[in-house]
Amino acid sequence: MPQRKEDAARIVPALIEAVKNKAVDVRLSAAIGLGTFGEQAKDAIPALQAAQSDRDARVREAAGVALSRIDPARFPAPAKPRGK
Repeated sequence: MPQRKEDAARIVPALIEAVKNKAVDVRLSAAIGLGTFGEQAKDAIPALQAAQSDRDARVREAAGVALSRIDPARFPAPAKPRGK
């Protein structure tokens, strides 16, 4: 469900800060949350690109998915791992 612009203006900056949090679960949730805002979260692109180098694989994956939802032309959806 698309978020309202007022919500994005208030929430996206907080999620950008949360992507840099020390706690893995906070970073993961923030990356997932940013993806739900789609192109309204354009300001999060640099933070999500940095999160693609996170030490936790789940955060890296969530950042990639979020980027593909924010700007699909620039960041194609990550390939799904095969045969798990």
